[in-house]
Amino acid sequence: MPFPSSPVLDTFDRADENPIAGWTTGPPASGMKVVSNVMTGQAAGSNGAYLPTIYAGDVEMYATLSVEGGWVDILHYLFDPLSGSDTQLGYAIITNFPSSGQVSLCRRAVGSWVVNATASWTFAANDSLGVTKVGNLHSLYAKASGGSWALLASAVDSVLPMSGRLGVTTDRGTGAAYNDYGGGPLPAIVPYTRQRMKVSVL
Repeated sequence: MPFPSSPVLDTFDRADENPIAGWTTGPPASGMKVVSNVMTGQAAGSNGAYLPTIYAGDVEMYATLSVEGGWVDILHYLFDPLSGSDTQLGYAIITNFPSSGQVSLCRRAVGSWVVNATASWTFAANDSLGVTKVGNLHSLYAKASGGSWALLASAVDSVLPMSGRLGVTTDRGTGAAYNDYGGGPLPAIVPYTRQRMKVSVL
């Protein structure tokens, strides 16, 4: 299956907005805004927002990092933002985690992150990151600006409920910016069934 296969949900190509339309603030308390056709944090420190649709089952998510914050930036999928700051449930791509120059597939539960897979990635402006969750398999993709998508890492995880929202959190405030945020449900894979041929003898 090619990646990505779902549409861009928000290009941010519009007049400046604060707060950003179509997204819900949190967590944390500060949300996101649109400035010069990219999404960035409202204030210094931690900022976050999520889309309203709840997805269940197989899903993908991707985004362009117009400016990589050089700190922890989080792209959420199958995320429950309403469960409280200490008990948030969900999966995510996290940049510069567990150390600088790395990107990880993570699971969050009861206030802490569990790293499922990690890959090295040297970030540059307008690089893109993405993920698919098919069954219990989570696959991390990356694309250098002007390049092609490539699989970086994968992990099996079925610990958390397989439903939730898509969203973003940055710990770099206005020092990180995003573009072309996309995602959605993946089509079900129908197994191939071999058909028997009936031969008539005249």
